[in-house]
Amino acid sequence: MRLPLSPRRAVLLTALLAIQAALAVTLFTPSPHPGGDNTGYVALGNALASGEGYVETWDPGRPAHTKYPPVFPFLIALLIKLGVTTWAGLKVIPLASSVVVTGMTFLWASRRVGDGTGAGIALLTGLSWSLLLHAGWILTDVPFLAFTLISIWAIEAATSAEGEHPPTWFVGIAAAAALLAYFTRSAGLPLVLAILGSLALRREWRMTGILAGVLGVPAAVWFVRGLTAGSDEGRYVSEFFLVDPYDPARGTAGVGDFATRVGENVIAYATRYLPETFVSEPAVWFTILILTLLIFAAIGWGRAAWTTRGPAELFVPLYTGLILLWPTVWSGDRFALPLLPLLLLYAAVGVRDVARTVKEGMEPYILALLLLLILMPEVRSWWQEREYVAGCNEAVVQSGPWACSGGATLAFATVAHWAGEQLDPEAVVISRKPRIFHALSGLPSRIYPFHDRPEALFREAGAAGARYLVYDGIGNTSLRYLAPALTAYPERFCQVMVAGAANSMEASFLFVILDDAEVQRREAGRSEPRRGPGVCDRETFDTGPIVAPPPRSEIPLLTRTGDE
Repeated sequence: MRLPLSPRRAVLLTALLAIQAALAVTLFTPSPHPGGDNTGYVALGNALASGEGYVETWDPGRPAHTKYPPVFPFLIALLIKLGVTTWAGLKVIPLASSVVVTGMTFLWASRRVGDGTGAGIALLTGLSWSLLLHAGWILTDVPFLAFTLISIWAIEAATSAEGEHPPTWFVGIAAAAALLAYFTRSAGLPLVLAILGSLALRREWRMTGILAGVLGVPAAVWFVRGLTAGSDEGRYVSEFFLVDPYDPARGTAGVGDFATRVGENVIAYATRYLPETFVSEPAVWFTILILTLLIFAAIGWGRAAWTTRGPAELFVPLYTGLILLWPTVWSGDRFALPLLPLLLLYAAVGVRDVARTVKEGMEPYILALLLLLILMPEVRSWWQEREYVAGCNEAVVQSGPWACSGGATLAFATVAHWAGEQLDPEAVVISRKPRIFHALSGLPSRIYPFHDRPEALFREAGAAGARYLVYDGIGNTSLRYLAPALTAYPERFCQVMVAGAANSMEASFLFVILDDAEVQRREAGRSEPRRGPGVCDRETFDTGPIVAPPPRSEIPLLTRTGDE
């Protein structure tokens, strides 16, 4: 079975790919994402590249990693093997994936609704705020969407001819892409089920059975590995059942909690996250427009589910159900992104069908109007972000890659860089962001327990063999979980250094956790109790000058490894 690319379609595809590449480049910045996920991927990629295996090198126990599937870290490992050691260099993966997303959106949509409407859907997808934003982060969102679209396109191309068995090589592409999607993000499970379900609906039992083995066996191996290897910390399955993964003390979610979670997510995605997928700051009228599009998308999906019953029609409700059940603290536009091109296509189908019932021939004009109503705010959002990125890049050149991440994150990064230069290479540090700390210092780090009882902190530090503790101003977790220990047992800590103004809420402090002998020596002769941790004895803890991280884009974990 051949799927020829007509000259007209080839020209449109080339133009869309060029536009997407140009847009992504204009928003490119070497600044890293301030969250811990991107540095976690870097550390896992470095572990694979160095031959250590799929292990958490940031943890002092170096357990096997079971949370993030290995495809994205493996791609990072390939770049590291090629000598890439910078934040900017590793961003080529999501940037290139964004171009693939735009191209595959066009190829898939144009087969269903024609070249013109398909090009419009691809253009809106490529210009969407969420896609452009995540194309600049070392995260899995854009690669996951690219693999998802490839798989859906391939299986639909394979099953488009009625009465024919699916061509094996097209089904192979679909299976490979689905497997890559699943092992890029665990949220790829709905895609696997959708592929198998679409073949089963066509009564392709032999192919369904073969793919069930091809897709199911690796998934089962990964699942069993998660049950038998690694640590319990940060597993999606266990976190999924918590009321709040960032506050385990609230306990396990019950039926009522899940119902509340679904209700809150429905409102949040419909009125906030989905509009933010298109533009950074949606106006009220734009939010109403997107809500209207959702109604048309439901109409279009219903029609396609009745007539086509392809993998996309199964993927949408399965994936939607998953993100609605997801903890609300994790919800956001990044989880709505995989639905964006599909919802746009279904909305176009719904608008077209409704318009035809009113007056034949109106649908092209209505679709063109909707295209402009969404495209103009997207262009405005892109232009505003382009101006921000230009200023951010200037700051990065002058003050380093963390210059745009805020004062609290910059102070934390300063402590990590300093610790990597001054502390013993075997030193273990307790911190709120252990993966970022590890990437910037090369030192092992473990997160402190989210518990306000000081005994929990000391117990975790002892189990990790941690000698040092970072109190930071990122959020309020240090204030909530570390301040009680520092206040109740000030004699057990001494301050090594501080980054940022000591009286600022954004400052980060590095403390030594003192053992009993050191506490007795420091407290000998004191007549008054301590009101807070003192400064460490410089004769015991000799430290170098405190300076901000150097203004360069290299990732210290990778450059230090390379030097060794």
